[in-house]
Amino acid sequence: MRSGVWVTVGMMLLIAGCLGLAPEEAPGEDHASVDENWYENAFPYGPDHDHTDPAQHANLSTPNFNVLGWDPLITDYHGATSGDYFCGGVALDGDRQYAVVNSFFTDVAMVIIDVTDRENPELVGELVLPGTWVYDSDITSDGQWAVLGMYPPDEEDQHELGLEAAKETMTVQPTFRDACGNEHQGPTNEIPYASGTVLVDLSDPTEPTVADYDTQPVSGPHSIFANTIDGEHFVLASVPQAHVRSAAPEASQPTSYYTLYTIEDVPIAGGMLLNAGSWSAQYSQTPDDPATQTPLSTGHLDGWVEEHPITGQVIVYLANWDGGIIMLEYTDPGLMLLGEWNDYDETKGTGMSGQWHGIIPMDETWNDRHYSVIHQELGQSPEERPTGMVAILDTTDPEDPYPVARWTLPVETPEGAWGDHLQFSTHYVSIVDEMLFVSLYHGGIWAVNASQDHWPELPSQGVFIPDNESPQPVPEALDNYQRWTPIMLDTLALGDGTIATFDISGAYILDFDETMPIPMPDPWHDEPWEEIPEEYHNGPP
Repeated sequence: MRSGVWVTVGMMLLIAGCLGLAPEEAPGEDHASVDENWYENAFPYGPDHDHTDPAQHANLSTPNFNVLGWDPLITDYHGATSGDYFCGGVALDGDRQYAVVNSFFTDVAMVIIDVTDRENPELVGELVLPGTWVYDSDITSDGQWAVLGMYPPDEEDQHELGLEAAKETMTVQPTFRDACGNEHQGPTNEIPYASGTVLVDLSDPTEPTVADYDTQPVSGPHSIFANTIDGEHFVLASVPQAHVRSAAPEASQPTSYYTLYTIEDVPIAGGMLLNAGSWSAQYSQTPDDPATQTPLSTGHLDGWVEEHPITGQVIVYLANWDGGIIMLEYTDPGLMLLGEWNDYDETKGTGMSGQWHGIIPMDETWNDRHYSVIHQELGQSPEERPTGMVAILDTTDPEDPYPVARWTLPVETPEGAWGDHLQFSTHYVSIVDEMLFVSLYHGGIWAVNASQDHWPELPSQGVFIPDNESPQPVPEALDNYQRWTPIMLDTLALGDGTIATFDISGAYILDFDETMPIPMPDPWHDEPWEEIPEEYHNGPP
């Protein structure tokens, strides 16, 4: 997950009008050199195509995406780019900005990147936890703490040396190597980090230390979120059922759940994770008949903690997969249900409802209304759409959320191209002004124009497909490494209009020129979405 969202007040008045014009009428550079079929070309496929060859994915980005900076994130531990740089977060406060990202299938639990100079992002160091499996990472928005969600070591998916010994004891020795090659040991040997939440002290980003750990049985957090609100640090850990895999195949996890923490900075002892409330994700919150309701399928759980800009409440926003979207008020301590929204209907077909992977509440308002962006994750192509859906919910009244707009790809991926699990699924979203930036695994990062002029069907306005190659690429010994190029799971708003993202080849800092005229394809119109109220079908009422 990510920390922070950047939204500009009054943005519709500033750039609406320009983005709503036809490309030939819009100001900016001549768009004649832009391929009219750019949105189709973003999915190269065929009998001779190699999804793992960067050269076969070169020159597919639209020119409104500019790469400001790139770092291959070469770690000392592997002497190479460790890869599997999947999910992370960014600190938005202070004179310097840091981002963190985990290396999913390797012993490199987390790398720390200084992104203050957008043209020169720099790896500061790496936190190594041998024999562990870090599923997600984040950083508080003030940069003081990083948080890791830890799964148990997995025989199928974990391929570092020493795994069997680690599995027997479920203990590890934390090691940190900074960018200069200096090695630092964690504060304690044999800490049982598997299946839990790990708090990392970043008060000195060049020498982080593990500060605290809290067990989260059985599988541990599938996603982790961290934020700072009025000086108070919040952490949200989300644990789905049925994600034990080969680590404990005989185990039966009774429920899926969320745990909210606050962080207490204790003199001498350091930081501590304090349980501030939990919430079951096993059932819908308002079932017709609680006595007969069957448990939900929860392929992924996620969430966000943010102060509502209208009500002033600290709200925990939950994406509960087939259980829909849930909004809770933090009551210091404890959690109270405010409202929920759910479109799940198993009769609609594969991927056509539910499977809500995440939610990003805006930290400001658009025309005195509050909105949140939600997004699906799909293991395979849905029955009647090109990929997963991104939707905008009106959350002005957190007790009564409802959808007002949506996006999916404007074109089907080539028949047979979606051959692997998750290959072109939506994943995470960031918000910059009126643009949404959607990560799409092997499909790169898509720019989506969310201006209210376009509601309810949002158009695509560009794509970024990275094609850099690390000078020291991922070692072949990491045989389970995900080698699609690209593979992009996260996109982080840096607060000044730029975004950070990660790929097999390292970390990128991007700038997006929304004034550059790009031919925008018609949005996907092939199937209606009844959940959007009729009065929003021509923009906000």
